[in-house]
Amino acid sequence: MPNHNDDMDMSINPESIIAKLVKERHQKEEATQRIIENEVEWQKAANSLFGSPNGKLFIKYLLRSIGLFAVDNTRDPAKLLEDKGKRQIYLQLIRPYLTPELLMELENQR
Repeated sequence: MPNHNDDMDMSINPESIIAKLVKERHQKEEATQRIIENEVEWQKAANSLFGSPNGKLFIKYLLRSIGLFAVDNTRDPAKLLEDKGKRQIYLQLIRPYLTPELLMELENQR
């Protein structure tokens, strides 16, 4: 007759589970901290770059070329998607990191 107490000997060690969860949480916190540090550096670099005279000239032509302020009057879905993709580069990768003052200056120089 099988002994059911043998099944109890193979139980999971709760201390190892807790240690694993603590380690995973620590790794996630470190990754989050690295992301924050990278974004701070990106923000400094973007403001320095686009705040310079050459950067302002560059962004002026970039905004024109992506049609940020243009009205979409095409009915071609492929063209609409292409235009939206161009705009998203600026709207998602550059604009969120610029200071409000610099944004106002750059976007009002059309």
